[in-house]
Amino acid sequence: IYRWRGGNPNLMLGLSQVQDERIQVMNLETNYRSYEQIIQFNNQLYKLIANQIGLYDYKMLYEESHQKTNAQKGGFVQLRLQPKPQRGSGISMLSVCMEKLLEDIQMAESQGFAWDDMAILVRKNSDGQAIAEFLTEHNYKVISNESLLLVNSNEVQLLLAFVQFLAQPKLEEVRVNLVLQLQQHQLIDVDDITTILLEIIRISEAEFIIELKKLGVDLSVAFEPFNSLYDQISAALRAFGFAQNANAYVTFFMDEILKFQYQLDPTPQKFLEFWEQKGKKLSIAVPEGQNAIQLMTIHKSKGLQFPVVFLPYVTWSPKPSGIWIPLDDHQVKQFYVDNFDQAEFLPEEIQTLMELETIQSEMDSLNELYVATTRAVEQLYITTELLSGAGKPVASYLNDLVQLVNPDNPELSTFGEMKSIHSDENVENLKSLAENQIIVPFISSDWNKKVAISNEHILLWNESRAKAMDYGKKMHAVLEKLDGILAADDVIQRFVSQGLLTMDEGVAIKKELMNLFEHPKLKNAFSAYDFLNERDFISSRNQVFRPDRLAQVDGKWILLDYKTGIPKSSHEDQINFYASELKALGIDIEEKYLVYLGTENQVIEVV
Repeated sequence: IYRWRGGNPNLMLGLSQVQDERIQVMNLETNYRSYEQIIQFNNQLYKLIANQIGLYDYKMLYEESHQKTNAQKGGFVQLRLQPKPQRGSGISMLSVCMEKLLEDIQMAESQGFAWDDMAILVRKNSDGQAIAEFLTEHNYKVISNESLLLVNSNEVQLLLAFVQFLAQPKLEEVRVNLVLQLQQHQLIDVDDITTILLEIIRISEAEFIIELKKLGVDLSVAFEPFNSLYDQISAALRAFGFAQNANAYVTFFMDEILKFQYQLDPTPQKFLEFWEQKGKKLSIAVPEGQNAIQLMTIHKSKGLQFPVVFLPYVTWSPKPSGIWIPLDDHQVKQFYVDNFDQAEFLPEEIQTLMELETIQSEMDSLNELYVATTRAVEQLYITTELLSGAGKPVASYLNDLVQLVNPDNPELSTFGEMKSIHSDENVENLKSLAENQIIVPFISSDWNKKVAISNEHILLWNESRAKAMDYGKKMHAVLEKLDGILAADDVIQRFVSQGLLTMDEGVAIKKELMNLFEHPKLKNAFSAYDFLNERDFISSRNQVFRPDRLAQVDGKWILLDYKTGIPKSSHEDQINFYASELKALGIDIEEKYLVYLGTENQVIEVV
């Protein structure tokens, strides 16, 4: 146990020393996980370390950590002490250790171990990411916490850039990101990307879509009216060419979109909020039988075991956490110290607290090392720094062991015989499983071209009513984009150019809008200088609601809510809810109107 996320080893140590008949301390003296040589190596290492521990409780704990072997004979441990690269060479210790790791993996492979028998344990995620990239470059398949995250997929990053564009199509940064992502995926081919960006980031939304189409990416289909978020992203996926060759990351991402679709308000903005909170932690599920090397942090490996374990970079140093220093008889009760460099100039009682924290941090590192070296079943490969004098405690422990058992050749020490006890039958079974795996492709097609919804059932629909509702939804879409009466022509023209409206529909909707704008109850709301269209608000219940239009005329607020179909009492309930919540936010609504869009444009004032 080490002090991460509130862990406190002293709780267990103290509990084991309490004289209470309800508490029974049992020593699990036999190790049933590992082979003989690995158990003996750990016994030797931690017995040596126990003599260097200053805290009595920990000293006794490690002195008594000796474990008996089981019936599994054999096993192998390799301990490499790697000289540090010369200063100014431009070579990092991590890069040297990665080259040695590659040699060790190849050695394990030559003995018949498959990739999925192997695990690489690191202390920091950043080290793991560098190692994963290095091994991938050398054609090794690696499964790690980082590599499984959806957010690390280039294809998912492009789809996210598209969702950002759906949410904020006018924002220059969003447009730039989308275009750069398209270029990165080689979906557009331009000689001077800077010139292209300067030309298209400030044009209208419709013109931007047209320019992308000229560059080779047609996203207009994603903006067809009344498509769901899933349909829009599916359309983009097809436009990007991912439909037939989508990998597991795209498949899992689309699954998340589909799940999100069932929420109350599945808009692009809401999805981006969800992604910011939870999406970055989402990962793909790896099916059993994948022949890949596992890479994880030591902390994640607790309780797990692997036939072959590599510890390629055991060079960490204990880092004391900050501590709170209590102050007696002072207005400030305590203060925080996180720099121990010049502790000798501080009062003795503060030095004592700092020394205790330093020792505790060394115990954290030691306990972490213990977790790492006890995960292996058959073989264990450790690489650490060769020290010329006093050095980092974790590396010094291993250096001390080598000085004891192999002083003449300190750079490479082995324990046991390098021979796989692994069953050849298991390797053949794994190869057979891998060869017979079937990769199911992600298939995406436009369902609108394959499925038609029947409007013939007389109890549910009639032709004129269906047309009126569809017509009303299109009017709603136009009104949503409308900043003011004078902008109606531009918005309708944009919808027609994008294929969202036919020419006839554009003419008809313009006529209906003019009638709405001149309606005696709505004229003020549409001609107002101060207005808010489709603006998100947060209710007293922490729910987001979005009134269609809020307008301020002569100091009073008017609320419009657009509907299609026939009037319902629930529509009145909804607009009254909006008014109530807006009042709590300081916007006192004096007039409320339900506007039923369609061929009649019925207007109902809600009192």
